[in-house]
Amino acid sequence: MKFSVCASIISLTLFKYANAACAGPYAQCGGNNFSGEACCESGYKCVAINEWYSQCQEDATSTQSATQNNAANDNANNNEYQWNNDNNNYQWDNNNNNYQWNNENAEKVKDVPTAVWLAWDGAPGEVEGHLVAAGSKTVVFLLYMIPTRDCNSNASAGGASDLNKYKGYIDDISNTIKSHPESKVVMVVEPDTLGNLVTGSSEACKNVHTLHKNALSYAVDVFGAWIMLVFTLMPLTVCDNAPHGKIRGLSTNVSNYQPVYSEYQYHEKLAASLAAVGVNDIHFIVDTGRDGVDVTETFSKQQTWCNFIGAGLGPRPQ
Repeated sequence: MKFSVCASIISLTLFKYANAACAGPYAQCGGNNFSGEACCESGYKCVAINEWYSQCQEDATSTQSATQNNAANDNANNNEYQWNNDNNNYQWDNNNNNYQWNNENAEKVKDVPTAVWLAWDGAPGEVEGHLVAAGSKTVVFLLYMIPTRDCNSNASAGGASDLNKYKGYIDDISNTIKSHPESKVVMVVEPDTLGNLVTGSSEACKNVHTLHKNALSYAVDVFGAWIMLVFTLMPLTVCDNAPHGKIRGLSTNVSNYQPVYSEYQYHEKLAASLAAVGVNDIHFIVDTGRDGVDVTETFSKQQTWCNFIGAGLGPRPQ
């Protein structure tokens, strides 16, 4: 069984970048009032979509192959499980005729792999169905059931009622996965929680600090492969609370809007911090579900985070 765990994210994209100074695949590279990088990394060219938006798209004249671009990518074959919870969710509103290309793009979106969230009481019972449906493809599960989750903002407050319920929840999921030894699984563990251990200053977070540490330790021990880091201070926190052998990589941009080239620069800083405490050969996973358009300037003015208007899909999971 191929089974790895990460603690923070996903709409999975794992990158090997050729040029950190330029925009990454399918990132914005131009348009009116755009202030970001106006060039694209090797193998991509900046294509004008309209006066407001230009995007880095694959350059047909490039001799660099996709295999070369993704030499260090464990998932470069794009063999992720495609889960359509409800096909009706992908039907484009035929009354929306603002853009002629919407129907075509909507058809493409419904075929993009996404993570399966395990975030309600009955979710463990759904795991086997996903493993069977996936066959030889990699299933990305996102565990999001820790007690008092999202203590710092309460946008997604909830979770298991207590630590024992959470342990039972994890055991049920783990036992099901173990009963399918040929399955390929990536487990994303508890977005928000690792970050809150470092930055959560609210009374709610302070009150559950020990509970969250115990719950995360149990999840990592059971699923046993990756610990994902989120903030600059996280390396020391994780190294103090988990064996080095369980730290494989970092996940960033969780449900967020930072363009890929910005995330790459962030990864370089995090990798240096980890190397300083003896953790090397780190992998990076980026949530690209909302980062196809650079909305940094607008976001800084509106400070509206959830389902930000104007965001776009980023690079396809790979």
